Amino acid sequence: MVEVLEPYLNPDDQGERIPTLLKIVPETAPRVNFRTPRTLQHRLSSVQIETLISDYQTGATVKTLAERFAVHRDTVCEILNRRGIVRRERGVPADRITDVIAAYRAGSSLDKIGSELGVATGTVAAALRKAGEKIRPAVRFKLKAREEPKPRQQAERVAP
Repeated sequence: MVEVLEPYLNPDDQGERIPTLLKIVPETAPRVNFRTPRTLQHRLSSVQIETLISDYQTGATVKTLAERFAVHRDTVCEILNRRGIVRRERGVPADRITDVIAAYRAGSSLDKIGSELGVATGTVAAALRKAGEKIRPAVRFKLKAREEPKPRQQAERVAP
């Protein structure tokens, strides 16, 4: 086995092959930048900031404003805070909680109530729990069991 591998083990011409290998590699290898490229900050102009504030005051959400102006949601909140704009209450509005409880007791689903208020199902459930309501278990629809195929009846052969 050693005889087979011997040509590949510690070749005598290693010292002679190094200059040849160095000629293959270019003298000025391209410089590699291992740093992560910096993100350019997107600064809003004063006109854009005024538009953002007016849109928020007319009902636009922080999320939609962040997408529209290509900034982070935190940036939108920071702009609003700097200008002293009072943020809207998140979740189920306090003045609507009695309506939500009445609708839920009447049999409306969390999903239906949430879609009417524009909030998530979990938000409605949390508001109801906070108000002392017990949440009904979710209704699971059961699929009908597949009927067993009826055994084929073989046609009786009539002898000729």
